[in-house]
Amino acid sequence: MQRVVGIRRAKLVAMQLAKERGRLRSRNRKFRYSEARSAMHAGPAGVSRQRRLIRKSRSRAPIYLPRVFSLRENYTETVTSVLQLRNAVLVENRPAMIHFDSVEVLEPAATLLLSAEIRRCKEYRIHLGNVLINGTYPDDPNLVLQLQEMGFYRMIGVPDRPDIEDDREEDNRPRYLKFFTFDTVEAEAAALLTNLISVGAFAMNDQTKRRMTGAVKEAMGNAVEHAYPRIGDLPAEPSRWYCTAYVNPAAGEMMIGLLDHGVGVPETLDPTAIEVVKSLITRWSWSPGDGHMIAAATEIYRTSTGQSGRGRGFRDMKRFIDECDDGELRVLSNRGAYHYVRGMEQIADEELSIGGTLIEWRVRHGQAVDFEDA
Repeated sequence: MQRVVGIRRAKLVAMQLAKERGRLRSRNRKFRYSEARSAMHAGPAGVSRQRRLIRKSRSRAPIYLPRVFSLRENYTETVTSVLQLRNAVLVENRPAMIHFDSVEVLEPAATLLLSAEIRRCKEYRIHLGNVLINGTYPDDPNLVLQLQEMGFYRMIGVPDRPDIEDDREEDNRPRYLKFFTFDTVEAEAAALLTNLISVGAFAMNDQTKRRMTGAVKEAMGNAVEHAYPRIGDLPAEPSRWYCTAYVNPAAGEMMIGLLDHGVGVPETLDPTAIEVVKSLITRWSWSPGDGHMIAAATEIYRTSTGQSGRGRGFRDMKRFIDECDDGELRVLSNRGAYHYVRGMEQIADEELSIGGTLIEWRVRHGQAVDFEDA
């Protein structure tokens, strides 16, 4: 009898090892946080060691989100809270509790950054206990509904709030798209986004739809083909990108956000383009920052791979902004920040890095958008 029990226990341990190894298997999963991996390769004793480690640090790290969770209005505090989550889970090996209690402003782009970080933590943190990352509900019911529509609570394993109902008119409030992620260029997803915008924000003719779909596909392609040329300082799934969007029928407005965990735009520019930027800026005796490299990427059509194309999607995004009632393009990459509104650019460098690239494209228009040229 003891032998049978021992065999069953050994099989259970083997199954657990196979399951956990599968989560860590990836071309690009060589990273600094080697404690979990070394435990996994130590056999059954390694699993016990990992369990002891989890029990030792079972208390959840509290992550308090700022009142204004926005990369536009409160960059430093917003990024700091995301970095605190990353450090707690991947470095300190602790489960985390995200507190939304005091949040009054919840920017979709910032929520995308947080959600992608949660996925990274869940991919690279071995957790044999209960929920790895938990979260509270905001006090504002509209923010709870926003998070639910974006699929946030389902992602972390927290139930939605069926007791909260939206009393706003269906056509008089933003509609948020659930987060989705791929590691390939998804032409069908880009076309579906365009159709969603055409129905929920402003109508477009076929040529305009093709331009919008092409711009989104290029943003996906930049993540897949250029964002991960090498292993970075942080663990990341190669070619992976994350996306969300919203439409507001009452305002005739749409927003698409796309993020990757790559090495950043400044690290993937064509060397010739980098030298051109440096030659222009060094006339004033200072070095170009990440923001200037992002600005260059929105204008050039070549990358460090020598392939043409990058920049065309940005050009089309800018055209929508120029020809519609209102809009903006924001690109954050590492510490750089680039902001474009009609005919105006703002370039800056922040103290903290987002650890990747985030594109936020927003357009508002009160009537159909019809570009005549293809």
